[in-house]
Amino acid sequence: VGGAGGIGQVLSQDLARRHGAKLTWIGRRVRDDAIDSGIAAIREAGGDAQYLSADATDPMALASAVDQAVAAFGPLNGAIHSALVLRDGMLLRMGEADLLAAFDVKARGGLALARTLEGRDLDFLAVFSSAVVFTANPGQANYAAGSAFLDALVGEIGRAGRWPVCTIDW
Repeated sequence: VGGAGGIGQVLSQDLARRHGAKLTWIGRRVRDDAIDSGIAAIREAGGDAQYLSADATDPMALASAVDQAVAAFGPLNGAIHSALVLRDGMLLRMGEADLLAAFDVKARGGLALARTLEGRDLDFLAVFSSAVVFTANPGQANYAAGSAFLDALVGEIGRAGRWPVCTIDW
């Protein structure tokens, strides 16, 4: 989930170079030249990639995208949640839409991904979270809350022993 941005593209190229990875980026934005360039770079590095447009907070849309990924590349080996929305602002003046935009992509998107992956035999689940969970940056309460939820969710998945899990708090 996510992956078409800066950090995701660098990680994807490294996975392609080291492992010949076949990757599916799932995001809400419309496919554009930057995404096409990223896919080309992955292919040049020895892997393959596709971009699927879907909202990770919509369980049915996400499940459909994961099914399309499996149809294109075969069974999943791992999953990474790297989606984010930044809508910085002081909480007292923040509207509900801005609060939920940043929170939901982490919290609801994480839940939807976990449910979509149930029953699949994964080598790993990794999530890109944020150190803002520990630092309480002014103006990022919505993002911090979503990241904290995602961290807790992944911790619970790890305790349940479904798959090896990793949280990276950037």
